[in-house]
Amino acid sequence: MTLALTPVVPGAAVSAFAASTFTVPAGPLRPGQDVTFTATVPCAAPVVCSWATADGGALADGAVFTHRFAAVGTTNVTLTVDPDPGVAGDETSETEPVAVVANRPPTGTIRVVPSVPVAGQAVQLTVDAADADGDAVTYAWDVNEDGVIDSGRPTASFTQPFAGVRTVRVTLSDGYGGSTLVAQIVRVTAFPFAAFGAQPAAPVAGELVTFTSTSQDPDGPLTEELWDLDGDAVYGDAAGPVAQRAFPVPGVFTVSLRARDADGVASFAFRDIPVRASPAPAPVAAAVTAAPPSTPTQARLTRIRPFPVLTIAGSFNRRGARFSRFTVAAPKAARAEITCSGRGCRFARRTFAPGRIRALEGRRLRPGARITVRVTRPGFIGKYTSIVVRRGQPPRRTDRCIRPTSRKPSACPAA
Repeated sequence: MTLALTPVVPGAAVSAFAASTFTVPAGPLRPGQDVTFTATVPCAAPVVCSWATADGGALADGAVFTHRFAAVGTTNVTLTVDPDPGVAGDETSETEPVAVVANRPPTGTIRVVPSVPVAGQAVQLTVDAADADGDAVTYAWDVNEDGVIDSGRPTASFTQPFAGVRTVRVTLSDGYGGSTLVAQIVRVTAFPFAAFGAQPAAPVAGELVTFTSTSQDPDGPLTEELWDLDGDAVYGDAAGPVAQRAFPVPGVFTVSLRARDADGVASFAFRDIPVRASPAPAPVAAAVTAAPPSTPTQARLTRIRPFPVLTIAGSFNRRGARFSRFTVAAPKAARAEITCSGRGCRFARRTFAPGRIRALEGRRLRPGARITVRVTRPGFIGKYTSIVVRRGQPPRRTDRCIRPTSRKPSACPAA
């Protein structure tokens, strides 16, 4: 807003405003906003500069005038310059209309990452706010539904340990009485629980084994159950709640299941299947010849009996995997040496007795993390398992054997 004013010389008559100005802040003016007008003509004594507004505001003198407009509309602002109060009739006034517009409150939308969070997962919230009047926006988040401000920034976060629905809210304010409450419903889902049984649990070579899923999802139906029946970490050998396979030779074979729910959240389960040799036919009577005594080098190494079995279950997503159960079943005389490398590991190397390994449960391991399990017993062939966490897929598992005199894994001998 500009008013042209003629420089005033004390004692001289002012005939017209021409070269000077009084200014107002740029941008829209709103009710309740303090607006400052500044005269650029000399207002030092004996010159008197007087201000008045048409909305009934108080009169004021001086080079600077601050006024708060109460209502929307156009209001005249008048600057009167009196070069010499002792001389009557030498005042000159200039009036300008000032437009006061309605304040427009800020607007915004909330972004939730991830869009479908899982119980126990950190949820990041960001509000994309804008103000049509160009005002600075302030933020007040309530993410716990308790009326308490949790964050005064454009972002906030929360972690919910259980599945359910919560409403997050943020109040956006512009400092001129305009505010907007933005709310977003966030549904927290739960990982499905993947599990399955095998019948028979300890088949003989060539016997058909039926695998039956007992997987469940606590907050909805399962939409996918895929099987890896040959241990190659590729899921799709069978689909659905039931799968079948016969193992042609004795040994310990790993079968795994991937279960996914309607939200795209998935879990996995691994299970070792010990396959026994087929019963040998009845021997035919023959002459018995005494065998020469065996030497230590001729003695055949045997596996730990019963051979160790690893049962592993958990959940996974793009951020890694979390084990809900990690169990090593082996004879009491065996020991399990476990190493863990990568982000999320609680330890680097530890030795455990057979049983449930709780130190590997409940903590998220990031993609690339590796777990190795060596189950050994002096004088016997032991079990080696390598587990590598993958992004957005079940962990890759590799099973081999360990000779008593070596730490390196090798192919398992025939049972």
